[in-house]
Amino acid sequence: MLRRLLGVQLLIASLGAAVLICGMLLDLHWLAAAGLVASAGSELLGLVVLKLPPGSPAIRLVQGLCQALPSIAVAAVLPGALLVVVAVVINGVMAGGVEGVLISRNQGVQMGGDKLRRGLLGVASLGVLAAAALYLGVFSPGVIGGTSALQVLQVSIGWAAWAALIVGLDATLALRRR
Repeated sequence: MLRRLLGVQLLIASLGAAVLICGMLLDLHWLAAAGLVASAGSELLGLVVLKLPPGSPAIRLVQGLCQALPSIAVAAVLPGALLVVVAVVINGVMAGGVEGVLISRNQGVQMGGDKLRRGLLGVASLGVLAAAALYLGVFSPGVIGGTSALQVLQVSIGWAAWAALIVGLDATLALRRR
């Protein structure tokens, strides 16, 4: 079930990112809005997948790719979105590396906090999409209290940084357990 949902999520994320980039480059706001909706659907599906067990490292890699694609697409107009991608990469590299070390030590200890970190990164990615919607004028700033795209992007980067800090803490705690 996880693989099927992940395949659907990867397809939606890829198509959403491609449509979003095309809409932004061609200055077609309706096309960019369709890409935003598809990317948001992918992120919401990713939050639903959090309830399932994490799976193999390959599955985690695909989950990280699905989380990074919308931010990469938005980085075409808002370069700060790449900081969310950096947090996704930090999460993937740290979690994969620490779990590899724990498996090689054969201690039976696992790194915790995976659902929390992936949830925070999902929320950060949804925030990046909201910032892109504000930037492109898909909806007016008055809808969310007059905030600007930059403010929403800064909050999203804060959520992503929080997830990156948590992965460091989780990694330290997992490596210190015996």
